[in-house]
Amino acid sequence: EKKSREKRGNVPGGVNEIDLNDLKDESHPLHDLVRESLAGLSEKENGASYSFVRINSATKQVVAGMLYKVNLDVKDSNAKEVQCNLRIWERAWLNPSKEIDFDCNNSKKFKFTRARRSVDDAEQPHPVLVGGPTPIDVDNDDKVKELVRNSLVSFNEQDGNSFELHRIVAATKKVVAGVLYEIKAEFRSTGESKEIVTCNLSVWERPWLKVDNSQTDVACDNAKKYKFTRSRRSVDAEQPHPVLGGPTPIDVEKDEKVKNLVQNSLVSFNSKDGNSFELHRIVEATKKIVQGVLYEIKVEFRSTGDSKEVVTCNLSVWERPWLKEESSQTDVSCNNDKKYTFRAKRSLIYDHRRRAEDDEDEQRQLMNQRDTLARHEALFHKFQLKFGRAYHSSMEKSLRFRIFQNNLAKIEQLNEREQGTAKYGITQFADLTPSEYRMKTGLWRREFDENHISNPIAEIPNIKLPKSFDWRDKNAVSEVKNQGSCGSCWAFSVTGNIEGLYAIKTGQLEEFSEQELVDCDTIDGGCAGGLPDNAYKAIEQLGGLEYESEYPYRARKSECHLNKTMVHVKVKGAVDLPKNETAMQQWLVQNGPISIGINANAMQFYRGGVSHPWRPLCRHGNLDHGVLIVGYGVSEYPLFNKTLPYWIVKNSWGPKWGEQGYYRVFRGDNTCGVSEMASSAVLA
Repeated sequence: EKKSREKRGNVPGGVNEIDLNDLKDESHPLHDLVRESLAGLSEKENGASYSFVRINSATKQVVAGMLYKVNLDVKDSNAKEVQCNLRIWERAWLNPSKEIDFDCNNSKKFKFTRARRSVDDAEQPHPVLVGGPTPIDVDNDDKVKELVRNSLVSFNEQDGNSFELHRIVAATKKVVAGVLYEIKAEFRSTGESKEIVTCNLSVWERPWLKVDNSQTDVACDNAKKYKFTRSRRSVDAEQPHPVLGGPTPIDVEKDEKVKNLVQNSLVSFNSKDGNSFELHRIVEATKKIVQGVLYEIKVEFRSTGDSKEVVTCNLSVWERPWLKEESSQTDVSCNNDKKYTFRAKRSLIYDHRRRAEDDEDEQRQLMNQRDTLARHEALFHKFQLKFGRAYHSSMEKSLRFRIFQNNLAKIEQLNEREQGTAKYGITQFADLTPSEYRMKTGLWRREFDENHISNPIAEIPNIKLPKSFDWRDKNAVSEVKNQGSCGSCWAFSVTGNIEGLYAIKTGQLEEFSEQELVDCDTIDGGCAGGLPDNAYKAIEQLGGLEYESEYPYRARKSECHLNKTMVHVKVKGAVDLPKNETAMQQWLVQNGPISIGINANAMQFYRGGVSHPWRPLCRHGNLDHGVLIVGYGVSEYPLFNKTLPYWIVKNSWGPKWGEQGYYRVFRGDNTCGVSEMASSAVLA
């Protein structure tokens, strides 16, 4: 039974290893934390210099904040290589926000804190390597989506595969001899198995090659590997991705500018040598930014005479609008060996009034763009000052500014879509891509074993529900506690449940020991995480729980010191609640607080109000935190004819977090997975 329970995957508060392959990317958020820690270590040793060599292993864990543990090699001032264990406890809502411990094999140990830094005071991080990988916002980059779709088509042509895109996880690009894209994606089988395979795509694009200008290597976790090549496509086919400084294809069917240029050229063409031609077809066109804009257009002109001769001409139109004289130069070369050059100050088709109107429209658009850019730059500057952002280089700063601009658009979209009372704004994550943000917040997938032995389903009473209910008002909920840097949320969730049941049964509110579970529960992982249903079983096997005062909390795993003569409450099993929030309400009112697992992604920067996150931000399947439901209620807004039902959730991150340690989350649509793992002990 123990084995089947341990197979349930990533557990609430559990330790999650960080892939060393991901850490090869210098832009990985952990590198910033390591560099900041080394800078602090150097300051602690009176200016001694420590330089980064390599990371050997790393883990992260959702505790009251985020806990990173890193084994790394560094060089000291004498260039001697030293191995250190680095522990970083990050709590973004506090100042100082980081607690850092170094324990090195040269017998040196240091402990210090780091506050948020101003731009002026921040030490400069390690510079970005020229030619190094640049992170890509996979949610907004159409090029990456196109590459993945193309790769999936080729992937499905191999071995009878039938997969669809499940998720693009992360992507980088690097300028080599061309552009190299490294993309991590998940493909899902379209068959009954719904198998999900994780694949690493390496796409090397060299657009100047006529044959095999795109090479894709695919390596998947089902041990399958493939290699595909793609040749250059015609302009009529899907347009290739433009190269910076190179020609950009133009849709000749829709581009009015190209049509105007061709008409102007045709007028000048017919003024030479008695020509009399009309436009037959625009074949293709490109434009390139040079000193101005250079248009290369391939057209067919047809004679208006009896011959109806069709000649193919290449038009090269060079526009430099800042020149008063000869602002446009057109070279025409045709397959009847005729060549012409024309120069013009103004359009030969549009009159001066139309051109003036167009100029006014362009000026208005330009001014709006400049106003928006200035506003974004001002917001970005304030963001840097507030959160102490100091970037590696001007290139990194430019990249972060573009991501920041994209996130401003997302913030606007989130506020438009928010269904609760939460407001979204610029946070410390405003310069991160979605994949980087997920890395910071620890959003993990949680999988369940089919062979897991479930608890019996709780009997739901058929009672009429009050509009609101709160066990805090009935002296069945203890004070908010703080799990600290130990991943013991599961233990706090379970003791909170038992405290409530015991208070309702006896009329006495007591606090029971989480530390007993951390030390003595051999089914769960102590500070490395656990599951409530495992904890219920462990309490039954241990014989019960001592009081908190008798076995106090230390936020670290130690030897078990349980005194069975001091046990005050016993458990004889557990029940699972249905995944139905009305049934959960009925059970809560009749019996007591409920232990649940929840996706903590929306909780890290929660300040108050009814939280109803946009579903993609807080998916119900990714449970990583154990908490306690103690009641429910409804917020009413008569002016807007709107009501917001919510759960009252007790957290274990101390009373300074959230609403005095509590979280109000929307009730009724399984927000953040509140009904996915609801359970309770059964007292003996």
